[in-house]
Amino acid sequence: MSEPKLLSIVKTLSDRLKVIDGSDPYYTAIGSTVVRGKRQFSESELPACACYLAPRSVEDGKGDQQKINAQLIIEAHHTVGDHPEDTAIYMLADIQRAMELADETVGGKVLNRVDFAGDAITYPEDAGKTVAVQVAYDIDHIRTYADPTK
Repeated sequence: MSEPKLLSIVKTLSDRLKVIDGSDPYYTAIGSTVVRGKRQFSESELPACACYLAPRSVEDGKGDQQKINAQLIIEAHHTVGDHPEDTAIYMLADIQRAMELADETVGGKVLNRVDFAGDAITYPEDAGKTVAVQVAYDIDHIRTYADPTK
């Protein structure tokens, strides 16, 4: 049985992060741990990434097909040295390099292309030894009534 198209999209995009290993051309090793689903990481697990879906919505529909507005959220976490902002910007650059590839439509599963939708840098409340970034990518796609594989 074929897997759901949405799962295929999420798996493909989360796998892109696994190449971020700290070797040239990447600045960090946030791809050493990539988890599909939202979760908290302990400091000993860092560097790490989590990928999860934001709530989806219907933009338009005809017959058995609907255009779905969807976003994949990537959260990357890293320990920091003297300049947390530098580490955060390195993580943002690594995510950009890994996600924005020539296969913009994930083999035709995503409409238009995987599009950058925004990012943010976050710091823990205790201003401790970690920093995180959150990056959103639009992954609009077609949903087919009664068939999650199409």
